[in-house]
Amino acid sequence: MTDSYFADPDTPLTVTVHRYQTGVRVELSGELDLQTGPLLLGAIDSLLPRPGGPVVLDCTALRFIDARGLATLLRAQATLTDAGYGLAVTNPSGPLRRILSATGLTSSLPDASRSALER
Repeated sequence: MTDSYFADPDTPLTVTVHRYQTGVRVELSGELDLQTGPLLLGAIDSLLPRPGGPVVLDCTALRFIDARGLATLLRAQATLTDAGYGLAVTNPSGPLRRILSATGLTSSLPDASRSALER
């Protein structure tokens, strides 16, 4: 397993990328919004052209997400899909579940098992 860490001291988000033989887990911690979205997109871009398997976004520690943050998740998903990979979510936080439900996008980001990557 290899890890990469993306953070900016001026933004309330950290992104940690864990590469496994079977795929990639991206952990979000903090807030995903207009200010912090580019940090996540930079981490996703670093995985291309070939992430090495499915990409799972672990949102356990995501404390806040607004409409711009949701747009960032959908853009990350589109970027990975265009490259021949998808993006699934595991452990969606309360804020993420609420915004997905409120926008009717619950099925847009598939749910995945974190443990499947680590086997």
